[in-house]
Amino acid sequence: TMSSPKVYPGDTAPHLSVPTMSGETTFTLSENKPEKFTVVVFYRGTHCPICISHIEEIEESYEDAKKQGVDVIAISMDTKEKTQATIDKVLKKMNKEKLSLPIGYGLEEED
Repeated sequence: TMSSPKVYPGDTAPHLSVPTMSGETTFTLSENKPEKFTVVVFYRGTHCPICISHIEEIEESYEDAKKQGVDVIAISMDTKEKTQATIDKVLKKMNKEKLSLPIGYGLEEED
């Protein structure tokens, strides 16, 4: 069974580093320096229609969050190819050409 460390308000977050779909960048939580805080959204993957809807909702509010000093990233265990399929589904539903929301992929249980 997979267990997660318990994290409480004020605790230092566990190590988290994943590649992102925006070029060759890597998102590393400890190196992220938002004005206020970072929201990390974990989603199941491209096979999950509810996740696609949630990513769509997060994309709609992403720019407002940034204006308020909040960074947001969505991350899954999917491969780069499956993550691109997720992005394509969201873009098609939203009739957009590009997402503003950063998307990470390749999360592993050890991470």
